[in-house]
Amino acid sequence: MSEQVPVSGPTPEFPKVFLPELKDRAIAIGWIAGLIIIGSLAWILCRPLLSTYLQRSVNLSMTAAGVNLRITALNSPQPVKYAPMGMWYSINGSPDLFFVFPVFQDGIMSVLGARLTPGHTVSDIIPVSAHARKIFNRLSPGLIKLHTRRIEMSAAQWRKND
Repeated sequence: MSEQVPVSGPTPEFPKVFLPELKDRAIAIGWIAGLIIIGSLAWILCRPLLSTYLQRSVNLSMTAAGVNLRITALNSPQPVKYAPMGMWYSINGSPDLFFVFPVFQDGIMSVLGARLTPGHTVSDIIPVSAHARKIFNRLSPGLIKLHTRRIEMSAAQWRKND
C-alpha cells in the first residue's frame, strides 16, 4: 500500500479560482473609485449653484425677518488653514462682508450670518433661518465667541494672503 504525500504549492486549479476572484475585486474597486470621482466632480461643479440658492434663501429670510440687509455676490477666498465651514458674500451698498455658517444646537443645524467690517471684526451675528431665530437666545456665549474668533482669524488670513 502506497500512500501519496500531498504536494504543497500551487495546484493546477489555483489560477482558475484566483483569477475570477481577483477580477471581481478589481471590478468592485473600479466601481468605488468611479463613484468617488463622480461625487467629487458633482461637489466641485455644483458649488456655484448651491451658493446662489443659499444667497437667495438668506435674502428671503432677511426680508421675512424685517432686516434691511441684502447679500449680493459670492466672494471666494483663497483656502486658508483652519477656515470655518461657510460661504463669504458681499453686502449690497457696503464694504462689509457677510459670512453664512452653520451651527448645531440640540442636534439640529441652524444657519447664522456674521457681518464683518473691513477691519476684520465681527460687528453682528444674525440668525438667518426661522429655527435659528428661535434658538439664538439659547446659544451659549462661548459658542458664539468661538465662531466669532474663527471667522475673524479666517478673514484676517484671507486678506493677508491677497
